[in-house]
Amino acid sequence: MPNLALALTLSASLLSPISQPVPVSPRDGHRVLDTSLTLRKGVVRSIVAGNVRIDDESMIRTIPLSEVAAIVPPTWGHAGAPREPTDLAVWKTLPFEGEITGVLRTTSGEVVPGHLASSPSHGGSEAPLAWESATIGRMEVALDLVRSVSLSASVPPATTDSFADVLTLINGDRLEGFVTQISQSVTVDGSEAPIPIERIAQIDLANPSTPVAEPMVWCRDGTVLKTASIAWNEDAGLTLERGSARIMLRDIHLRSINVIPSRLIPLSALPSPTWSAPQTRRWTPQPISEAATASIGASPIRLPGPGTAVWLLPASPVRFAATLELPADCRAWGNPSITIAVRKSGEMVVKSEPLWTGSLDGGSPVTSVNVEIAAPSGSDLELLITVAHGARGTIQSELSILDAVILTDAP
Repeated sequence: MPNLALALTLSASLLSPISQPVPVSPRDGHRVLDTSLTLRKGVVRSIVAGNVRIDDESMIRTIPLSEVAAIVPPTWGHAGAPREPTDLAVWKTLPFEGEITGVLRTTSGEVVPGHLASSPSHGGSEAPLAWESATIGRMEVALDLVRSVSLSASVPPATTDSFADVLTLINGDRLEGFVTQISQSVTVDGSEAPIPIERIAQIDLANPSTPVAEPMVWCRDGTVLKTASIAWNEDAGLTLERGSARIMLRDIHLRSINVIPSRLIPLSALPSPTWSAPQTRRWTPQPISEAATASIGASPIRLPGPGTAVWLLPASPVRFAATLELPADCRAWGNPSITIAVRKSGEMVVKSEPLWTGSLDGGSPVTSVNVEIAAPSGSDLELLITVAHGARGTIQSELSILDAVILTDAP
């Protein structure tokens, strides 16, 4: 099978001629998740001039890019399929050249494993941050677009907004102030001298998040970048246009693309759900979600039922889709019943019919859900997923939620 090759460019004129695809198994390549959150049959072969060519073994079909929500890997929707590693410690073991010593995160949600560039940017006190990545090379980012710089795998990114920039030192001390420059030392406004980068484990800047309308590209090493447009052929490899810079990548780097990130929102990207268990249980663990570097950020979520998880939905939700799995370590006794419903925010009960109900057991441990959400105009909605015990009792009544996404209405 020809290797998957992708180019992300600002102009279709940059494309090379497209090779004639040959029949392949639809499971061998990337797939189209369309705007009904349905996986289209076949493998994506090219994206040219706003059209996507799909090879489904028997024929070549073309669909408009406007009907595509995401390009996803062949593991999407397949419970039990191997998942790529997502944490910084594991990224270091992936087969890519260069040393990963930290992670840069931007206000638009970009994530770039790498390290500070040895040669700083020009521009004096207003110089952008210079960052080196084994996957994309050197990049420069204005400080007002930087969310955090992690220089140690043991320090997670900031989870709360702050009115001041925060430096976490390697000894655990925290310094607050206004960061004016980041290079081989960090300058904080009002400090007597710059702080050597060797003393710093984490830099969190108080810059607000910025909405993203452009497609977002996920790479296998955890890199997440935005791009201005999408084009793809089998000869050119991966070319990403980020601002005025063109980034050339090998095709093996691609994991997934969220074509409409302002509308296609992973469930795991929402604020953590509230979790309540039946009164018969004195205590229950909270839902568990992995780092948001899975394909298009849709990290697996595990609910330790029985109980109900409640998420506040984004504005104007129209559809929810996910793969529901009874975890492998719960299939001996587990027999949970699952209910998915929505309600107006603030209400204590669900006044409408459930979106979906079903059950799982060791014989049928996996099911797919794709349901429409009828959202009343102007209402804030909550999504409820309830895991109740089945005929075998509460033992092993747990649920894994995979590849869960919400589609919102077009603005």
